[in-house]
Amino acid sequence: MKANEVLRLLQISRPTLHRWREAGILKATKLP
Repeated sequence: MKANEVLRLLQISRPTLHRWREAGILKATKLP
């Protein structure tokens, strides 16, 4: 993959990564 494509994916996935992070934290807190 080209650097430009990677940067585009990173820019697009930033909000989704933040959501996954929040979801991961919620799941972690739910675990006993």
